[in-house]
Amino acid sequence: MSEIPQQKSNWLAVMTIAMIVLSASGIVYYQFMFIPATQIQVIIPPPKDISSVTIAFGALDPNNTDFFIPETITIVLGINHTIVWVNNDEIIHTVSSSSAGTEFGKAALANNYIDPGVSWNFTFSKPGEYDYYCTPHPYMRGLIIVLPYEDSTTIATTENENH
Repeated sequence: MSEIPQQKSNWLAVMTIAMIVLSASGIVYYQFMFIPATQIQVIIPPPKDISSVTIAFGALDPNNTDFFIPETITIVLGINHTIVWVNNDEIIHTVSSSSAGTEFGKAALANNYIDPGVSWNFTFSKPGEYDYYCTPHPYMRGLIIVLPYEDSTTIATTENENH
């Protein structure tokens, strides 16, 4: 009897090549599409003006009508995105953020107490709304609205730019 030669299966080679091609495609996507999209840098010029919030004299009294003056302040990145809080009262106050995970929240926590006659400042770098309050006097509340800088230069862009 003559033996029929067995044909070797090439499925292992085909699968290996397919895995290599898919892996290479994933690496290319990650390096040239995903990473640049996550490393967006927006250049915001230094503020042209500094905004201020005054802690009013007598803010200790909950019956007072003024605590943080102004209570709500709107600033624009690249224009006036640094705020200085000045304590004009006779006791220590704080600027504590309701959003502890933000840059503002972390900075406010690290520099929490403002002595009488002393000031504290923070430069915002991201648009949004930021609530804040005085820890020992929680009825003292304020709001910062940070608007984006319209003329900022974006170094990298994403696919979601128009969404």
